[in-house]
Amino acid sequence: MRIKFQRTDGKEMEIDLKAESDCGSVILIEVKKMKKAIGVNTIRDFIEKIDRYSDLHPKQKVLPAILSVGGFTTKAKALCQSEKIGMATTIPYLINDQKR
Repeated sequence: MRIKFQRTDGKEMEIDLKAESDCGSVILIEVKKMKKAIGVNTIRDFIEKIDRYSDLHPKQKVLPAILSVGGFTTKAKALCQSEKIGMATTIPYLINDQKR
């Protein structure tokens, strides 16, 4: 489910995918379908969204991740690692163990 919320100054923010578990954890995923690798500014924007969401929902354990089909710059990868943000460039699909 996609979610929208606001910063304290009224700016609207949006997270592409939210999935909640029964244990109180929530996975928040940003999806970037650009051909070009995403950089540090995109990661910083996502961190701001995660921080604001966490402020609004202090009892939830947030697990952030970014799917970037164009990849990540070296500095963006380092920032994700230091901020404990999961990274993916593809979504592997398994279809009943059959080859196509």
